[in-house]
Amino acid sequence: MPRKLTDADVAAIRDEAADGRSQREIAEQFGVSRRHVGRIVNDQARRQLGGLDEDMVRAGNVRAALDRFLDGLDLNMAAAEARAGRAARRGSGLSRVRE
Repeated sequence: MPRKLTDADVAAIRDEAADGRSQREIAEQFGVSRRHVGRIVNDQARRQLGGLDEDMVRAGNVRAALDRFLDGLDLNMAAAEARAGRAARRGSGLSRVRE
């Protein structure tokens, strides 16, 4: 049975793709098909209404959808801070060009 992705997983998949990781690598990491990753990245799967999970809102679970959205924001912020830290440790690359 395929793995059920959380909203945080979907946000992480989109972030990883935006950072340039291949869909194949992302699919392996999350235990889903490359095709499914492509659908998520291209907003053909797991669409959101203003950042909220569309299916949950339609089912009347607005509070739960909002909680998931806020959890995703926390995870996205932590991921962005981690990426910034890695970039700072690597250096921007500009100093090497100027040398």
